[in-house]
Amino acid sequence: MNTIPALQKSNAVSDASLEIKIHEFYRGMLINPLKKIPPISTIASGMNMTVPKFQAAFKRIYGHAPYQAYMNIRLEYAKQILCTGQFRVWQVSAMLGYSQSAKFVLIFREKTGLTPKQFVQVNKKKLL
Repeated sequence: MNTIPALQKSNAVSDASLEIKIHEFYRGMLINPLKKIPPISTIASGMNMTVPKFQAAFKRIYGHAPYQAYMNIRLEYAKQILCTGQFRVWQVSAMLGYSQSAKFVLIFREKTGLTPKQFVQVNKKKLL
């Protein structure tokens, strides 16, 4: 799964404690990808900053907006679950909180270029 990237001087956020809080938030998403994240306004106020400041700082560090990073983490988690072969697509969809598996399949295909079933078939061949 994703790891917390090493910061480069050009990506550094001016306040070190803010940077640590943002890393902790990101790490929380990595540790528990099935947990829904609170609204960005709640996260930002918990860090004593405005929403635009939080989003800009997060993007400087990780290269994505917070919600996009969250969706990418969940997609990577879904790929891992699917490759185990233990769950069907609708089950993975439900784990991720989608009320309709068709929505999950649509998003998965938009991001990977494959449906979940196609992704599993391609990766089974790679594992053999």
